[in-house]
Amino acid sequence: MTGELPTSIAPTQEMQWELMYALSPSDPGASRVLIVDNRYLDGPLDRAAMQAAFADVIARQDALRLTFAAVAPDPTVVIEDRIEPPVEFLDLSGLPETVQTTRIQELAYQENRRRFDLGGPLWHAWVVRLSDETCLVNVSFSHVIADGAACDVFMHDLLAAYQARTGEGPGWTADAPTFAEIHAMQTRRFEARSDKLEHWRSTLAPVPQNPDFTRNAPADADLLGRARIRFELPTATATELRRIAWRAATTPFVVVLTAYHVLLSLLAGKERTVIASGTLTRPTKREKQSIMQFVTDTYVCADTPDGAALRDVVAYAHRSMSDGIENLLSYKAIAQAVNPRFDTVRPWADYHMCDGHFYSGASYSPAPKDSRLRLRHAYIPGRPPDEHASELMAGALTPDLFEAWDAWCGPSVAMGNPRNGGVLLYNDRVYPTEVMRGMLDTYLWIVEALAWSPQAKVGDLREEYERERRSRV
Repeated sequence: MTGELPTSIAPTQEMQWELMYALSPSDPGASRVLIVDNRYLDGPLDRAAMQAAFADVIARQDALRLTFAAVAPDPTVVIEDRIEPPVEFLDLSGLPETVQTTRIQELAYQENRRRFDLGGPLWHAWVVRLSDETCLVNVSFSHVIADGAACDVFMHDLLAAYQARTGEGPGWTADAPTFAEIHAMQTRRFEARSDKLEHWRSTLAPVPQNPDFTRNAPADADLLGRARIRFELPTATATELRRIAWRAATTPFVVVLTAYHVLLSLLAGKERTVIASGTLTRPTKREKQSIMQFVTDTYVCADTPDGAALRDVVAYAHRSMSDGIENLLSYKAIAQAVNPRFDTVRPWADYHMCDGHFYSGASYSPAPKDSRLRLRHAYIPGRPPDEHASELMAGALTPDLFEAWDAWCGPSVAMGNPRNGGVLLYNDRVYPTEVMRGMLDTYLWIVEALAWSPQAKVGDLREEYERERRSRV
């Protein structure tokens, strides 16, 4: 390391760090704010070449060598010169398929709960041999060093390095940007100009009160629990939503985001809601080649008065999203603009600034066709081992951590791309699944209304929702 290297985290890492620090101030690595990816590799595998390929990717990507030298609201980071690859190989090829499936599910479950030492490395990989022609690669990252798109970069870098090691390809054709380069680019890009600060101050202040998705977790609740409910939109509905987007000169994502605004409005009885939605700030080709946490939340506000038509709310959300992207700033800059006491009350994570979270799920691109190894994305939900005790129960929390964990356990939505379905994520030990299914059903009902009756008034939906809610009591 030289004196020229930055010792602070990059602007796009601030949001994840603030959340990690809020969940576990004494040891943010214990927060388990993670990105986990699974891919199948089809084709014969040379283990020695794969081990060397991991080392090559580590040397190429600074984030894989990032460690924390000091833990504080504004931490100190170091890019190590080298690290040993945190990679484990596991051979399950001689076991029956049912046993393999169980072991893989248990491994995935454990990796979704991995606790990283901030002294590094902040990532880990498994290479699991299932047969002579198939392996599973599981990679987990602390979210502070990687976003969803970084998983694709990692896997493609690994495949390129492997091909170079086996003589099947030339390797990389260009260097990845260093952490120092990324830090400098982002510092310039997110300059805290007075007009941008005023935008967020006028848009978000006062911050939302009484978040909809916080509740007192029962003492025996496993705070690391995570469940998901997948949903799909009917083809005709998805097509109609694209037409609504075209007519409104916006995107299908903004249209389905609007439906979530209306849902929050109905649930909380509010006429103005704020949703945090991630913006992937990788505008340059070099940044697209980097393993790093680049997602920056923009906060989308929408007015939902009873007299507004659903298509009007689409226009409000579109305008707010566009303004937010135009005025993107780092998390700290936005928080300081909105909360004058931010520096004295930290940690102050972004759940204080919004009513809910609604994101675009990561997309995956296939491996080059000329590769002997072929990548396939694998969805592995995970299951706990037969004898498993949670490492973090709600009853063990100190009172000052209740709010952060309650908010973290709450629901969020990740929409697929194309926008014809997605997944509702939540902690089923804190939020009962039947309640979450009911909430999702209401959201899908609003989506249908927006697709087929965009002229309908918010008040009409509110009346019908309240009538249905009273009938269930």
